[in-house]
Parts: sequence; C-alpha cells; structure tokens
Amino acid sequence: MRNAILCALLIAPAAARADHARPRPGVRAWLDVEGSWLNRMDAGAERTWTIGFEDAKTGPIKDFVPIHDKLLHLILVSEDLSRFAHVHPVFDPETGRFTLTVNGTAGPDDRPPAELLEPGTWLAFAEAQSAAKGPLGGRFSARVRGKARRAPLVADAPAASGWIEKSYGVERAAVRVEPAKGMLHLAFKLDDAKGLEPWLGMEGHGILVSEGGERFYHLHAMSGDLTFMVHDEAPAPGLYKLWIQLKRRGEVLTFPFTVRL
Repeated sequence: MRNAILCALLIAPAAARADHARPRPGVRAWLDVEGSWLNRMDAGAERTWTIGFEDAKTGPIKDFVPIHDKLLHLILVSEDLSRFAHVHPVFDPETGRFTLTVNGTAGPDDRPPAELLEPGTWLAFAEAQSAAKGPLGGRFSARVRGKARRAPLVADAPAASGWIEKSYGVERAAVRVEPAKGMLHLAFKLDDAKGLEPWLGMEGHGILVSEGGERFYHLHAMSGDLTFMVHDEAPAPGLYKLWIQLKRRGEVLTFPFTVRL
C-alpha cells in the first residue's frame, strides 16, 4: 500500500469500565423516543430521541464537560452490526438533556445523520463526562417496527501477513490484530493517507462492538506515533465488528472490518 498510515489503536477496558462509557453507581442513564419509554418507531420516520443521566440523590446531571470536542458521543448500531453511525446529540443546559433527530438531516458539524431505515433492534452506546462524577456511559436499545432481516456476521479473512485488506469503492485500507499481554493492539493502514487531519481531538477513532452487542470499546489513535495508551484487560475472545474513522481533506471516512479475537 502506498502512502500508508500506520495507526496503533490500543483498546480501553470493556463497556462496564471503559474510559467514556462507564456506568456509575447511583446514576441512571435513560433514553426515550418521542417521550415514550417503549422506544419504538417506524423505519425512516423522523423522531426525536432524548437522553439523560440522573443521580439517585440529586436528580438530573447537568455539569457536562467536553470529551474529544463533544459533550456526548452516541454510537448507533443495528443488532446485526451491519449499520453504524457516530453522532453527537444537542445539549440543553437548562434540563441537562440531549436530543437527537433520527432520520433527519445532518447536524451542524461534519457528522452524518442518524438513519434507522431497516426494521429490527438498534443499539445505542452513549459516552459523556460530568465535571463532578467523571466519565458516564449508557447502553440503550430502540425497536424499528417490522420484520428484521439479520445479516450474518462473518469474520474478514486475513492474509498470510496477518493484515485484513479491504476495498471501499476507490479506497483501500487494512487492519491487523496483534494480541499482547493485557491489551489488544490494532494496526491500521490507509492507501491514501495524504491530507489526514485531527477529528474530534484525535488522529483517529475506532469503535469495537462484540457480536450481539454486549461489549463496547472506544479506541483512540494518539498524536505523534499514533498509539493509544492501554490499561486493564484485552477484550474477551469472540467475533467483533470494528469501525475505524479518520478525517481527510474535511471529510470523515469510516472503514468497517469484522475481526475474530
């Protein structure tokens, strides 16, 4: 691969303990769709999602501070992990609530819209940070009415070198999984690495979700040598969907892979 960029993306702990997806004792994270806790909607329908965090003693949490340039990162995936969106709901400081228009237009930043166009269960992983309580997280689900058609999750086959190379239209990218004691190391190469620029405060982002959606990890490529400092344990063995996101010449690029750890 010419003009290769090498990103060493090292995994943070699992969702229950990950850097920015950490449930806190005494804190409830919640989602409702158009004011209903049932969280059901029709495919393609424009709906308002509302997300909040509440302390059992003091009520709604409002003292959010940015993490990677945003107050809330919301990762949406279909249950079979064939669909993905990384979006940033709008914050209301008066109520402490975040809102997202699903199946609407793109927001004011460079993110794509959140589109739920197919029936089935969708999972949402929220990451935020309170000034007083630190990292907060939540895992939610919503149901799009209709009969779901689940696509099988099949691991991408690595070459003899260990690299999984894939084409995305005119783009070519590759990832290699390199297990290590107490961590997981992912190396990434992009054929056209010219014009890369920081996005959301980092050189690159990666999202790793286990088959079935029980485990969620957010990876970061750091500046300089493009490594993410690891701590705690590596993900459990299994099949995972990986999305690596970079920004090049003002456009956010997303590269999905399916890897077996």
